[in-house]
Amino acid sequence: MGGNLGTYEGRKPYLDSVGREDDVLTIFEKISEDSPMLMVMAGSARRGLLDCGDLDVVVLLAGVLSRERQMRAMAEHLAQFGEVHYLTKSGGLSKGQTLIWPDGFQIDINFTDLDGYGACMMHSTGSADTNKRQRYIASRKGYLLNDKGLFRKAGSDDPIDYSNGSGDWTRVPDTETEEGIYAELGFHWLRPEDR
Repeated sequence: MGGNLGTYEGRKPYLDSVGREDDVLTIFEKISEDSPMLMVMAGSARRGLLDCGDLDVVVLLAGVLSRERQMRAMAEHLAQFGEVHYLTKSGGLSKGQTLIWPDGFQIDINFTDLDGYGACMMHSTGSADTNKRQRYIASRKGYLLNDKGLFRKAGSDDPIDYSNGSGDWTRVPDTETEEGIYAELGFHWLRPEDR
């Protein structure tokens, strides 16, 4: 619930991270001059918590460049900021990047396109418990919900065990937003502060 001050080791008062948002915005403004994109804060900040372990950012890629080319361009720009270290998450650029300041403060960046925007915002906003619960319920209804979108097994209406990753999944229409995903799954809307 929003406004809770956690006692988790490694978490910092949210106000300590506010200046970092300005740093990140400066970086993204420079990058977006060459490659248009939209950046949105997610995670603990979006849920309104008074503390955070890091900042979570969703980047909606746009423009005519391919997703991979945009992410590579972004990585090249980020490398120019010597005081900020950047890491590619396991799974490569498609999984996102992490920025680490010299004092250890971390910003996780998740990339998405318009089709996956709602699912990426749900994933990046959390909480982890909410994400696990929603994904479990989705799977019981025959869907695959992950950070890339909401999918349904092609030609099937039966609940599916997707743990082995086999089969053909198709994106469910009209689920580009969080609201669209909630509606498709029959979930009551949860404001980020209530997740």
